[in-house]
Amino acid sequence: MFFSTKFTHHSYPALRYESYQPDYIGQKWQEFQQKRYNQGAQPYYVITDTEGNTINKPIAYEPNIDKYKHWLLSGLEEFKKK
Repeated sequence: MFFSTKFTHHSYPALRYESYQPDYIGQKWQEFQQKRYNQGAQPYYVITDTEGNTINKPIAYEPNIDKYKHWLLSGLEEFKKK
C-alpha cells in the first residue's frame, strides 16, 4: 500500500512545518504535491524536465485512454523541444 512503507526521517526535510515529519513515503509525496502544485488528488501526474520544471499542464486521474495518451505524447514533444 502507498502509505504503508516506512522511511527514515533524516532523509526528508519538512515542507509545511519545521516540526512536521511524515511517517510514510505516501505522506511525504502528498505533502510535496500539496506544497508544489496546490493539489491533493492522487494520482496526480506531472511531466517535468531534467531540472524539475513542469513541462505541460498536470492532470489528475484520467480514465479515458485516448486523452491520457494525448497528454503523455504532448508532454514528450515538449520535452524534446528543450
